[in-house]
Amino acid sequence: LSITGAAYRYANPTAHTPEPVAFGNFHVGDTNPMMALSMTNNVLADGFSEALNASIGGVAGGIFANGSFSLLAPGATNNTSLLVGFSTSMAGSHNGTASIFLQSDGTGSSGLGITNLASQIVNVSGAVYRYAAPVVNTPLPVAFANSHVGDFVSQALSVTNNVPNDTFSERLDASFTGSTGNATASGLFALLGAGATNNSSLLVGLDTSMAGFRSGSATIGFISNGNGTSGLGTTALPGQTVNVSGNVYRYANPTAHTPEPIAFGVVHIGDAVSTVGVSLTNNVPADGFSESLNATIGGGTNGVTASGSFTHLAPGATNNSSLQVGINTATAGSRNGTATIGLISDGASSSGLGLTTLPSQTVNVTGQVNFYADPVIIFRSGSASLIMNSATNYTLDFGQLAQNSGTYAAMVGLLNLLHDATYQDTLGGTFDLSMVSNFLLTGFNTFAGVTSGTSHDVSVGFDSNRAAGTYSNSLFFNPTSGNTSSTTNLGAIQLNLQAQVVVVPEPSTWGMIVSGTLVLLACQRSRRRVSALSSPARKRRA
Repeated sequence: LSITGAAYRYANPTAHTPEPVAFGNFHVGDTNPMMALSMTNNVLADGFSEALNASIGGVAGGIFANGSFSLLAPGATNNTSLLVGFSTSMAGSHNGTASIFLQSDGTGSSGLGITNLASQIVNVSGAVYRYAAPVVNTPLPVAFANSHVGDFVSQALSVTNNVPNDTFSERLDASFTGSTGNATASGLFALLGAGATNNSSLLVGLDTSMAGFRSGSATIGFISNGNGTSGLGTTALPGQTVNVSGNVYRYANPTAHTPEPIAFGVVHIGDAVSTVGVSLTNNVPADGFSESLNATIGGGTNGVTASGSFTHLAPGATNNSSLQVGINTATAGSRNGTATIGLISDGASSSGLGLTTLPSQTVNVTGQVNFYADPVIIFRSGSASLIMNSATNYTLDFGQLAQNSGTYAAMVGLLNLLHDATYQDTLGGTFDLSMVSNFLLTGFNTFAGVTSGTSHDVSVGFDSNRAAGTYSNSLFFNPTSGNTSSTTNLGAIQLNLQAQVVVVPEPSTWGMIVSGTLVLLACQRSRRRVSALSSPARKRRA
């Protein structure tokens, strides 16, 4: 008995992918999101496997689905025919399901017809968010009351994010994107919540730098911001134009004072320093829309003096003599200080808006009060003595010198006597040596820059190889007192030079002198020894 037949596999659909289908977030009005599902007929292609049919439907939760395929061959995959998605026409959550209906189809293989297989559930999620919706609540246009030139004229705008506060509305950002004419605009805000109002951050105003009727417009740029809600970033929304206008009157407008800074340089204690006038101009047009200017000066610091005032300086006019600045020279030191100019716009004869305090101006003043250099001749070293006859007359005396005993030298210093280590001129000078013939001079050259407490040293020599007698000459030191601003000639100082050459005694005479000296020294040593033995300390040691 021969028996024949064949066994066929059913189609075997894999689980669809992706699963779940997570679309993420969208805006109201975006293109409806769609996604194709992928499925494979997971059986062997050996002639004994049936094909796969599939269709999608059975949606729930606001989801839509469509598409189908048939006779998907064993081992083949379809990733285009089965579609799921949802509509973005309304804000809210879109979480639902769709069903994939599956069949094993024996057409072309087993010939056993169609067999229903287990269906698959597709889980779909997504959300739709509203854009922010700005509404300007402030009445437009904005008309400002009269103001002064330089006044801050501003008004805050009220803006509402006019969308439901149901967690599916984005937040609102706002800032000014530009202005025209005389309008000013500043400020911004971010992440204004659904249904909330901001009435302080966006400011519109007028540029009051000029007088007259002022007008213009400012444009607000709005952005829908998904930060903290949809996560969809930022989206530009239509802007809003705000028109503004108002009348502006000028304050007095003082120019920056001149000169600035005021530099007196270096002067000396007790100098009568001339004051310097500070110049100011009321820099506004004389057209009936400008106030006059009042000014006072005072408040000098660190030895600066200041005095004076003026009133009713007309538009366009200049005052350059009423405000005076100087420095005090009673003591030495720095005079780097300031004075303050107080300024007032006076509307008494123009706007009638009274007195308005304007920003003060600081006058920077530099100067320095020094001691003069104080030249003094001092003895440094050598074979001579220095005698001060007066402040301007000195004598350098070599005394009695043995004839033919050699050349003698002495050093003296031209000292800048210290009065202040910082605020004192340097010493310099020249020499008149025309009357010196008997002495040797070294270092008597022109010099400068000797600071307080230091000296310029010079040397004087004398050669005893000459006839016996008294030798004297005089020279003159012409000192100068110098600083970075000036050099002043001081009174001349006379230095007298003298020496006496004497004849040396005969040798026999020298012998007597030496013998007598030795005797005296011996007697002196004997007296010291006796005195030491009789002292209380010596007795205690004994």
